[in-house]
Amino acid sequence: MKKVWIALVFALVSASLAFAGNLPELNVLAVKYEPYPAEAGAYFDLWIKVENQGVLPAENVSIRLEPKFPFSLNP
Repeated sequence: MKKVWIALVFALVSASLAFAGNLPELNVLAVKYEPYPAEAGAYFDLWIKVENQGVLPAENVSIRLEPKFPFSLNP
């Protein structure tokens, strides 16, 4: 009976890992900013790279940039 429970738990864990690998996986990376170094009270440009490293396409995705002090967005 103990072997049946171990086999069942192993099957459930394996199934969940297999399912998790089939989802979209987005990675967001700040690539660079100019001018370097950024100065307080001055503007700078930020380049962001978004990659889908998952198996399925990522649909209906939105990304929101929420700067923290001392940074802010230009309206």
